Amino acid sequence: MEITMEQIRQMGFKNIIDIRSNALYNKGSLPNAINIPRQVLLLKPELYLKKNVTYYLYCDEGQLSKKVSLELNELGYHTYSIEGGYNAYQK
Repeated sequence: MEITMEQIRQMGFKNIIDIRSNALYNKGSLPNAINIPRQVLLLKPELYLKKNVTYYLYCDEGQLSKKVSLELNELGYHTYSIEGGYNAYQK
């Protein structure tokens, strides 16, 4: 499932997870985003996510976050991938 950057803006940038590396996150991120690199998130999602909360994931272009979102949703979490990722935010 995907959500647009405009929808995220309208929602006030809540429950956003940057799945990129710490280095990329430190160079710039979406407002209020927390950084949980994808490998870490997929290894132990129960440490970071609650199944009754919706989360919005992004990477650079939206392709990796789409895959991670699908995997997490199959585990019972509620996630969306932000279409276009960080690149869409910078436009």
